[in-house]
Amino acid sequence: MTVNKDFVVRTVAGETMLIPVGKNVLKYNGIFTLSESGAMIYRLLCEDKTEEEIIAALAESFGEAEATLKSDYDEFISQLKETDIISE
Repeated sequence: MTVNKDFVVRTVAGETMLIPVGKNVLKYNGIFTLSESGAMIYRLLCEDKTEEEIIAALAESFGEAEATLKSDYDEFISQLKETDIISE
């Protein structure tokens, strides 16, 4: 997956946010706040990790079953695609 470079990640007061820059400032009016798991997924996507690697890292970090995390991962990825934050 390709991460749209017209977003920057910033952590302020413990909150991780995706902030549109460049041409995306006009398209998106605001910022996207990520949960702890969402921030981890986004960071790992930026590192070109595979879906399997990301889900394994989430399972290790959060102690959840991979099957549960797969569903959450798929939903989050779908949201990122809908907002053009990532693409195939």
